[in-house]
Amino acid sequence: MNIRGKLNINHLKVSHWKPWLLWLQTLYPIEFMEQLTKKQKRQLRELTEIAYEKDLAKCQEELAEKFDAWRKKDITVWDLDKFIHEYHHDKARFLHKNYTLNNPFITVGFGIVRGVISIDEVDESIKERMQDLVDVMKM
Repeated sequence: MNIRGKLNINHLKVSHWKPWLLWLQTLYPIEFMEQLTKKQKRQLRELTEIAYEKDLAKCQEELAEKFDAWRKKDITVWDLDKFIHEYHHDKARFLHKNYTLNNPFITVGFGIVRGVISIDEVDESIKERMQDLVDVMKM
């Protein structure tokens, strides 16, 4: 939680995000996905893939910077090992669990809140419902 008591998912670990995710799945159950057209579902899956790729690349860039620092002898091999471990067990796992859910509607909202995709990329026919989800996720 941040100072105002709002959930800031950019800094949450998986264990903290899971209860919120389960709650969101009750608001947007898998049955909601069944109401969407094939085109809408395809677009949500594509946006999920794009968001996951961008978010993962962002985390890998941070790790690459640590490798550069190690090559320059700014950090030790032990520091680098710690960063690799942190990347694999925290960041990459967090993203994997959140982008590979069964409900692409929620994962697209997750990508929007994390700033890797824009709400403008969402199909107009579900944009209003997506904005509602994003607003809830930012609470």
